[in-house]
Amino acid sequence: MNISKNINNNNIFIYSLVESTIKNLSENRRCFRKVGGVLVEKDLASIKKDLSVEISNIKATLDVVYKSMKQQEEILAKFEKTYGDVLRGSIKKEEKKEKVENKESGGVLV
Repeated sequence: MNISKNINNNNIFIYSLVESTIKNLSENRRCFRKVGGVLVEKDLASIKKDLSVEISNIKATLDVVYKSMKQQEEILAKFEKTYGDVLRGSIKKEEKKEKVENKESGGVLV
């Protein structure tokens, strides 16, 4: 999660940086944007609109993902609270079995 969070925050940062850089340029200036591997010529006004839409889309997507992750964390916490003893008990039983098996096979061959 942290990796994808950092990547998306970097995307927002990069788009915001580009947006602040082109803010003071004239509106009829030619710009080029790579769309699907092809450079497309556009004017600055349309690029500004596209950037603001991209930034808002990324933020909205991140909000949905974070809300979903919170819900999943709550479900997991509830599950651990309900079944934690059972899970810990079965793990301890398996560890004891492994110790017993290791003791039985510890003989010396002559």
